[in-house]
Amino acid sequence: MEKEADHYTLPIKINLMGTREKLMAFLRYLEKTGNVADEKATRLLDVKDISVSMKDRGSSTKEADEVAIDLAVDAYFMPSL
Repeated sequence: MEKEADHYTLPIKINLMGTREKLMAFLRYLEKTGNVADEKATRLLDVKDISVSMKDRGSSTKEADEVAIDLAVDAYFMPSL
């Protein structure tokens, strides 16, 4: 955890696995800190690095493909007043 002038930054690593569509929706959710409709939402999470790997299970459909994502995320928060 790093202390900035008015907030703390906490680096987090997250490992995820799922379909491409669901993981992309989750990444959009993270970048907007849960508020997908509000373009001016305060962002409390910042994706710093993404590593993606795919595992084909032998099917020709996209839904059968397994996608693994490793994320490096910074979470920002202010100390209690």
